[in-house]
Amino acid sequence: MSVFGKVLKLDSTKKICKKLSGEGKGTAEWCTNVENERGQILTNVQTCEESVEKLGPMAAGLTSRYRKAGEATPQVMYVDRGCCAAYGVSSVEQLFGEWVADGMLTRLDAFHWMHRFDAAVRTDHHPKYALFKSALSAAVFAYNKEDVGRLIAAIRAGDPTRFNSLTDEDLMASHITKEQLKHYVRRVTVGAQARDICQGGVHHQHTQGSGANGRQPGPSVQGHRRHRQGLGGPAEAH
Repeated sequence: MSVFGKVLKLDSTKKICKKLSGEGKGTAEWCTNVENERGQILTNVQTCEESVEKLGPMAAGLTSRYRKAGEATPQVMYVDRGCCAAYGVSSVEQLFGEWVADGMLTRLDAFHWMHRFDAAVRTDHHPKYALFKSALSAAVFAYNKEDVGRLIAAIRAGDPTRFNSLTDEDLMASHITKEQLKHYVRRVTVGAQARDICQGGVHHQHTQGSGANGRQPGPSVQGHRRHRQGLGGPAEAH
């Protein structure tokens, strides 16, 4: 059974190819995946270079699969680079021209977008670098409200007597770990307006010298006020 999706991500890495051994060792340099909004791999290809020519057959095969199955064109494709071009058509638009012509958007994914700030700021040698990137991540991402509610309910059900007197905020601050949030709660991106406001606050805090309190802000909770762990603020899921 074929796998499809409405929100796709195109990503290439060299790490997988470096692990090839035996006769396959050294035969490929890039491993390129296309995955959907559920993290399922739609297609995978290993190539000697990351170019339109080498990735063309993969893109053609994927668009053909959608067409033959009667699936609608994906709404958006997130990429690690090549989402736009100063002049002409970007490489992603060349690869998936059929979908782009039918309305699919190409966007830089949030992780690589945040790393674009590295070109304009001092990197990890600066004492505030980790704090700045953590605050920037908190301005972009939020925890899914429904998932957080289910996790809180599960924690309370484990010991109703002990946790009955605690508010949700107190429970999150003292009894829910980062690992639990990582495994059981999805993260969503905040709306553009909320993101811009938060980014302005991050920039002001760190350029005015007031961001050196050592606290690591975390993503907010969708639709909640900010808690003591930095959990709160509106969000939009993709």
